[in-house]
Amino acid sequence: MEAVLQFLGALCLVLVVIAIGGFIYVRYKFRKLSKELIENVVNMGGTLPPISISLEPIESIPWPDTAEVDATIRQLREFGFEEVGSYFITNLPNTYVLGMADPVRNYWAALTTHPAAHLMVDLACEDQNGKRLNVADSGHEPNRNNESEQIIRLPGATVGTLYTTLQQHRPENIQEIIPTEFPQYFELIYRRSMERRYITGEISVDHIDFVEELTQSQVDPATLEFLKQSNLLPKPDDRDIIIEELQERVTAKWWEEFGDRLLVITDQMEPLEIVEAMDSSWDGWNTKGGLERDADRHAPKKGRELFWSLVNTLGHNEQFQIHESVETPIPADIIVGPEWTD
Repeated sequence: MEAVLQFLGALCLVLVVIAIGGFIYVRYKFRKLSKELIENVVNMGGTLPPISISLEPIESIPWPDTAEVDATIRQLREFGFEEVGSYFITNLPNTYVLGMADPVRNYWAALTTHPAAHLMVDLACEDQNGKRLNVADSGHEPNRNNESEQIIRLPGATVGTLYTTLQQHRPENIQEIIPTEFPQYFELIYRRSMERRYITGEISVDHIDFVEELTQSQVDPATLEFLKQSNLLPKPDDRDIIIEELQERVTAKWWEEFGDRLLVITDQMEPLEIVEAMDSSWDGWNTKGGLERDADRHAPKKGRELFWSLVNTLGHNEQFQIHESVETPIPADIIVGPEWTD
């Protein structure tokens, strides 16, 4: 009997070792195949619709944090960079780009602002054969190499770290810098970065198109500025429920989860803080005019349906608690949203 138990114990141990080894092997092969698939899709151009951005010259850039920008520019100048132009991206609101270049080493630098991010610094160079190296402190994309491009992401890196990394990995025979070509250079870098982020699943096509649609909607500039100053920025998976046109006066709504509040913004700059908790884990009304928790905490469709139910109910449900930042409430008859459909 004892021998049988020892045999069974040894057999279990062997099976556990085999299972662990198999898991490690399968995970390794999966990652390898995933990487090859991503690189193949990138090399073929991917399936991402064309991303159109356009840089237009501007005299000065309204940086959100002048001290931080000044320090960054000062460091880049110490490394030999010179300013080649200031630009704004025509189809992205409040997004500016400062182009800099090191004419001796033929390095490019781009300082970028965007409402959804802090100061972004990109350093890049390209050799005469078209091999490009891009080092940046933005994003969370892992290091990845292919035959024509090397992208190194260092989230939170200093200018010195970026510069050192650029020097360590720079290709030979760097091509001559032509400052007038900076807009085309930056647009190419931007598109390639967005394509890779799309292919790796970090962002969606809807997220790429979001800001452009926001700009083209009826949201007034004052509301856009308010969103920027308040740091009320979208998450990629929230895009479906961020912007919809209501009727006439109500031109924007904004879902932002801070604590258990939902913020609705109108073209009259009347933020409404809805005190009841509201997200994809809530479903239906309870007898007190509040919300009942749904057992499924991952129900985005229910969350969207609830959002429209909430919008349609404002002003019609006396039991629902609303805090208004203005004395005159929004008339109930204009707060009407469409029924949600897939």
